[in-house]
Amino acid sequence: MADASIGSVILEARGLTRAFTGVVALRDVDFTLRAGEVHAVMGQNGAGKSTLVKVLTGVYPADGGELRLGGEVVRPSSPLAAQRLGCRAVIVMQPAEHGDRRDRAGEPGSDACCAAQRPSARAVR
Repeated sequence: MADASIGSVILEARGLTRAFTGVVALRDVDFTLRAGEVHAVMGQNGAGKSTLVKVLTGVYPADGGELRLGGEVVRPSSPLAAQRLGCRAVIVMQPAEHGDRRDRAGEPGSDACCAAQRPSARAVR
């Protein structure tokens, strides 16, 4: 893939679905990341934030839908495979509102963001 110019689509998810025993964590989720953009994923506990990031970064496989990186369908089989494609998560920890305790990802007060880099010519698919 040629280098992406600012504004071009790098990462695109269409109809992502992921369920766990008795719980649908993601239902028909669409997400587009363009070159030069930064996204923050925020929402209530149980809204599917962590699951979305984990599907995008190869921790969990999607049960349905399609993930495209640089226009090509990809199915990262592991976090390492996703990293080789140029997709990884950056977790930003926020201080707790009360006391000196730092919240952990997925708890109230935490934020997560996902970054996709332009795939290199050496990317493993």
